[in-house]
Amino acid sequence: MVRASGAETVTLAGSGNIAAVISGREATTINVNAGSGTLSVGSSAAQTFNLTTQSNITINSSVSRMSGVNNMNVNVADNTADLTALGFQDMRVLTL
Repeated sequence: MVRASGAETVTLAGSGNIAAVISGREATTINVNAGSGTLSVGSSAAQTFNLTTQSNITINSSVSRMSGVNNMNVNVADNTADLTALGFQDMRVLTL
């Protein structure tokens, strides 16, 4: 679990399978680079979300909240990124 309530940017990087929870109340940018796995992420201030993964990754619906994200970049080398748990308002840029 990563809790960074005062950080503007939160970055989680690694090449393995993750089961991570990221919480950043004031984080405006969240970066995740992982091999595969499950991710729960929440930030009421997040404006940019960057997700890079080698294989399957799933965003956990029970705790993930990022409705204010304006820019999302998703890069998945193989298979899928399941983002169905996330809801967005005012999305401006989505790069897949």
